Amino acid sequence: MRLISSHIDQSAYNLIYDRAAYVGACELIKKHGAAASIEALHKADFHECRGESQQCHYWRRVESAVEILLLDKVHGDIH
Repeated sequence: MRLISSHIDQSAYNLIYDRAAYVGACELIKKHGAAASIEALHKADFHECRGESQQCHYWRRVESAVEILLLDKVHGDIH
């Protein structure tokens, strides 16, 4: 099991490249609000325990996207 990081590296740009992860993150945020990151983490752990690596990786990307979407501050350049 992996703990949710308490902060995101401010020196790196926080971008979401995966459209499916973005859509999944938006749905989780709509359904679970601020707890969406924890829900994605639970889903990733569930699939990891079952040996379903593709699903596990998907939910890890969703978790990352949720964290980025719920940031209070913008990091990096705004384009």
